[in-house]
Amino acid sequence: KKNTKRFANANNTQKVFLQNVSHELRTPLNAICGFSQLLTDKQSRELLSEEEIHQYGDIIRGNTDMLSTLVNDILDASDMESGKYHIFLNDCRPNEICQKAMQTVSYRCPENVKMYFTTEVDDDYTMYSDAQRVQQIIINYLTNAMKHTSEGEIHIHCSTTENIGLVT
Repeated sequence: KKNTKRFANANNTQKVFLQNVSHELRTPLNAICGFSQLLTDKQSRELLSEEEIHQYGDIIRGNTDMLSTLVNDILDASDMESGKYHIFLNDCRPNEICQKAMQTVSYRCPENVKMYFTTEVDDDYTMYSDAQRVQQIIINYLTNAMKHTSEGEIHIHCSTTENIGLVT
């Protein structure tokens, strides 16, 4: 009975893990595929401005980086069990992280939903964190908000005064 219960728990944990992984992988993969198709389809590309072409290329690069991070996380899953989970801390800009996250999922925003970003933080303000992981978290929030918002707005706000000493 004890082993059966352990097996059931392990099986359930694996199922939840796979569901989460598939969700995490689909978001950047969909963005890469969608924007790549726009850029490589001759008729679509002719309708784009140089600025849009550059912006879509940036979105593809950002999502490629995110996808690479996710795949590396999966490959390093065994390190989590041994306490060797890697976080890459660097100076990063919270406004940039929020804007990149919004760009990543903007194409999925429902038509009747206004998604926007406001900030009271200077663009050159830096924090010491893992930018990819923070961006991934914000993308998850945005994706979930889009699933549950059919009209209205999704608003991201960046603050250093809401919780003094922290970026919120």
